[in-house]
Parts: sequence; structure tokens; C-alpha cells
Amino acid sequence: MTTAAVLPFTEVDVPATRALQIVAHCGPEFGAISTVTEEAFGVLMGFAGAHGLPPSGPPRAIYSSMGPDGTTFTLALPISAEASVDLDDRVFADVLPAMRAMRFEHHGPYSELSRTYADIESTLKAKGLLESPADWARFAPTWEEYLSDPACTPPADLVTNIYIPLPPKA
Repeated sequence: MTTAAVLPFTEVDVPATRALQIVAHCGPEFGAISTVTEEAFGVLMGFAGAHGLPPSGPPRAIYSSMGPDGTTFTLALPISAEASVDLDDRVFADVLPAMRAMRFEHHGPYSELSRTYADIESTLKAKGLLESPADWARFAPTWEEYLSDPACTPPADLVTNIYIPLPPKA
């Protein structure tokens, strides 16, 4: 039996960020998240380009719920300007809140993110922050920040930051 690694992480203060966003849902089928994410990021990038809103940071997938019926998440593309354009029925602009979080790094294909999440779970258990899978609800929403462009980066070289929110300091 292999034991999951305890991963190093950095505690960071994530600033509030204005972003174009789309709420998405996919079923539990294998590959469903990838399909929906790729299509929705295409919509966001196309919208931003068509309206002259260049990204001001890496895109994010913010997970609000996961379960046997599927996953609900928000895809966000940070922008620096106020969106003073007519938004459509899917795209909206809002501020992602500032928060303190643990930042973990994943290197490699998106298909291997589940291994990194297993190591994150082991790390949280080792630190006494997580006792059972039900405790993940305390850390919602978690999110991924994609530092590499999968269109021009080999899967083995992709870098993804994974953020796990921490409670505010007292």
C-alpha cells in the first residue's frame, strides 16, 4: 500500500479580483469536467477578446459543490477593467473576494490532479484540519488557478495552483 505524500504549501493572502465568470455544472461521468471547462473557458476568452478586456491574471475554476450528481463550479477570468459592456446570459462580471488560503502546486497533466488532491487531503489530515471527507465542506470553495496554457504547453509541463481557503485570522 502506498501512502500519499504530505505536500508543502504556502499560506497566501489572495487579493480581491474582478473577473468575468460563468457558472457551470457537469455530471459525474469521467471527463465531464474537462469537456465543460474547455467549452466555458472558450466562451470567456472569446467574450473578453471581443470586448477588449485582456486577462489580468490566470484563469480559475472555483468549485462550489461536488457529489454523486456531478460538480458545480464557476470559471473565472480575471480582468483589470470594469466591464462596461453588455454581458450575455452566461457571462457576468463580479469581484472574487479576498481571502487567506493554502496554496499547493500541481505539476503535470490535469488528468493527474486527483492524485494531488489525495496528497492535499493527507496533508490536511496530518495537520489535524481534516478528519473525514465530510470536513471538506469547511474549505469551500476551493479553486484551481491555471498558470500554463494547455494549448501550447505539453501536459507534463502544466502548472496548476490549488487553493484551500483558511478561516480569517482572529
